[in-house]
Amino acid sequence: QYNYAFELRHMNGGRGMYGAIGKMKRGGFDLTVYDYYMQGLRNMAGAHLAYTGGSVGVNLSYTSSHALAEAQYQDDEQFAEASVEWLYGHHLFEFGGSLTGKNGLLAMIQLGSFMFGQFYLSNQVDRENARNGYMRYIYGAGRWRWEILGGVTGYDNRYVRIENGLRSYEVDGYVGYSINRVWGLQAGAMWMQVDARDPIGVDQTLLSANVVYRYDYF
Repeated sequence: QYNYAFELRHMNGGRGMYGAIGKMKRGGFDLTVYDYYMQGLRNMAGAHLAYTGGSVGVNLSYTSSHALAEAQYQDDEQFAEASVEWLYGHHLFEFGGSLTGKNGLLAMIQLGSFMFGQFYLSNQVDRENARNGYMRYIYGAGRWRWEILGGVTGYDNRYVRIENGLRSYEVDGYVGYSINRVWGLQAGAMWMQVDARDPIGVDQTLLSANVVYRYDYF
């Protein structure tokens, strides 16, 4: 989501946001746990477990956002995700899925926790009861890098009018070329189709072109 930006002014009435992160690594396992707290408004906690062994990687994560007494938006939110990656030569294959709780992910987005970033257009994984499955393929050789990502999401809507059993599809494609060690070019095409019964979702198409400069400090 690198072309999105947001700014929070006077966060939490000047009381700020507090949090802690803990990390542990042993063998091929890498565990991260975190907890963030906005006084009187919301508490968000979660964990991410990753395993890498040889050419195979596994990722599991879960986040919960709990509304506190002063929150105007009182719904609690949950998000869980799992994926498996397999590297074969210059080819990377990834298969994964996610589950979103019954209240969607409005508060998590407002707090900048856009951890469901596989899809550039989000494929409705932030909606209520969203059940997503996706696959990603990456090929890299020489100066070139090709990537394609596709997925389908089943979800519900309880705003404007109640609609259950909705479905959304998204396909993203990217190509990158490294001119040298620091400069590169990227181009992408993203397409998303939402259910015709969805009262608030719309089909989207996005084309992107980027000039990339890489700076390594260490």
